[in-house]
Amino acid sequence: MDYRATLQAVLGAVEDGVIVIDTSGRVIAFNRAAEALTGWSATDATGQPVTTVLRGVERARPDPRSPLPAESHRAVERSIIARDGARKRIRQLTVPLTDESGRPQGELLVVSAAGGPGVLDAHLLDPEKLDSVGLLAGGIAHDFNNVLAALLNNITLAKMASTRSDPVFPRLADLERITLRAQGLTRQLLTFARGGEPAKRPVDVRQMLEQAAGSGARSELSLPDDLWAADCDIGQIAHAVGAIVMNAAEAMTPGAVVQISAENVTATAETAFPPTPGRYVRLSFRDRGAGIPAEHLSKVFDPYFTTKPNRGGLGLPSVYSIMKKHEGYIDVESDVGVGTTFHLYLSASDFPPAAVDATSLADTPTRPLTILLMDDDDEMRQSAGDLLSRLGHTVTVARDGGEAVALYETALAAGMPFDAVILDLTVTGGVGGQETIRKLRALDPEVKALLSSGYSNDEVVTDFAKYGFRGVLPKPYRLVDLRKAIERVART
Repeated sequence: MDYRATLQAVLGAVEDGVIVIDTSGRVIAFNRAAEALTGWSATDATGQPVTTVLRGVERARPDPRSPLPAESHRAVERSIIARDGARKRIRQLTVPLTDESGRPQGELLVVSAAGGPGVLDAHLLDPEKLDSVGLLAGGIAHDFNNVLAALLNNITLAKMASTRSDPVFPRLADLERITLRAQGLTRQLLTFARGGEPAKRPVDVRQMLEQAAGSGARSELSLPDDLWAADCDIGQIAHAVGAIVMNAAEAMTPGAVVQISAENVTATAETAFPPTPGRYVRLSFRDRGAGIPAEHLSKVFDPYFTTKPNRGGLGLPSVYSIMKKHEGYIDVESDVGVGTTFHLYLSASDFPPAAVDATSLADTPTRPLTILLMDDDDEMRQSAGDLLSRLGHTVTVARDGGEAVALYETALAAGMPFDAVILDLTVTGGVGGQETIRKLRALDPEVKALLSSGYSNDEVVTDFAKYGFRGVLPKPYRLVDLRKAIERVART
């Protein structure tokens, strides 16, 4: 029997691409499926370095001449540039080849198409699942954040009524932190709600990552001094970073280090990834956990999918949703038994990040103001009114927009207009903030109104100035947030 001819016949019948490389990293076998996938003929590919045939932004390994350990394999999903310049996404399984004594002889690479060009994108996700989470988020977000806001306000009032030496004060501080953590759960759900376009601005990526590094997980940062600013919504991206860091930390043994790095990347027509040419800031998060098996790699951004006990499976899907809304890209590399690396690509900004004002308005005396507060939730209205009163302001409350407009009109006619107005966006069975501000502006074009809402993804919240508001106060808010918002709107 001609074993070589038999081998060639077997390789030709395999639907996946099969590439064999020697210990120097050069191709010695190449089947028809590999030809179709890469655009290289077997004749031209033979003798070429595998990094030439499978050319991409990320090489399969740092050095293909250093063979994998015996009895191990590596599964990875990555981008390559075919011989004709087309960008392709492939799945690659690498298996070491050894002789009878265990000496390395090369590697066997099994490659297949992983879908269309680009990243793990909508074709890997179930749109109906995303929609169902979006409906769920939209239904519960407002009520849940109202509960959290009222709870946080009452905790703040209790802290103000006590002293730091009071035994109950540390407990109140713990309750405050727990309530703010609960706010993070609603943010994860709201990521899937319809709307919620990011409010982009130039962001100092270095500063953002340094803050994320101190969020609990042990991390090691590698950040260049000349890192570009990114054009993004800092709140949403900070959430995405936190979710990835948490996911990486959970993939490793306690105390292990998450490696965080960033670099400037310029994508061109010759670049395999990102697929759209332009300037990007690439954020990379590497763990040294167990890695993601090939059969799970395409599901990591699927809502509810998780291999971790007692987890809801919404962390990475929220990252996907945020990056999609930013028109950014995600790339994932996973090496079973070695670890996983997530890459986020954010569009670089043409402008520097805005300077941060070191002066805290919370420490600046606020002059007494007359404030009209409208909220349909009894506990929220009472607790927020009490907080404003403790800050020295005179507060008038309203249950809905109709009552607020009547109160404002009466004050205006008396020559004593309110200095500021706080309007809840959503009012059950009544006139909400959007309609109320329209009516108030008809009465007084100079009305100074803040929008307050537990549904932070609504277009009115993300583009509040378009609707006539001077600022926005997302629920739940801390005392310092309330004070800053009131101070700013009073100064405008």
